[in-house]
Amino acid sequence: MILRFAVLLALVFAFDAAMLIYFFSNPSPGKAPLLVAAGVGMIPVIAMLAFHMLWRPIFAKYPAQRPTLDAVSRRYQSFSVGIVNMGFSINVSTDEEFLHLDPLWLWQVLGATPASVPWTALSPATHSAMVIGLGRVVRLDGHTIAGPRWCFERVFDAGESQTVDD
Repeated sequence: MILRFAVLLALVFAFDAAMLIYFFSNPSPGKAPLLVAAGVGMIPVIAMLAFHMLWRPIFAKYPAQRPTLDAVSRRYQSFSVGIVNMGFSINVSTDEEFLHLDPLWLWQVLGATPASVPWTALSPATHSAMVIGLGRVVRLDGHTIAGPRWCFERVFDAGESQTVDD
């Protein structure tokens, strides 16, 4: 999954590099809009690739549930899923049963779906990247997810006596 994403990402970068080489080898003002469009268009293409090839397959079996009234919620949290960092673009709620992830509207338009992951599906990661800044790293079905420390406290409190190695 990650390898396919990396290959397609490399192809997108190669296309943009070819556009840059073409523009700078034969500069003309008429080519500038094409160069700008290719550069700006690369952002949503990369986001769509990431969401459809990484986010959706990982969270597909965890459909969104409505958080309970006593859920702790914070907006604009930063998460990494595998090699994709979704900085400050996830609204998160935690309740007794689930970690609720709700990507910003724009990310949902590009393919990221909301998900509610049961606490029982998450396990603490014990490798050297376990603590990233103020965040934590957990494992979900063999995938690495990094996020804010506050929303993973339940995973690490429950896993103090039993940890899972990578």
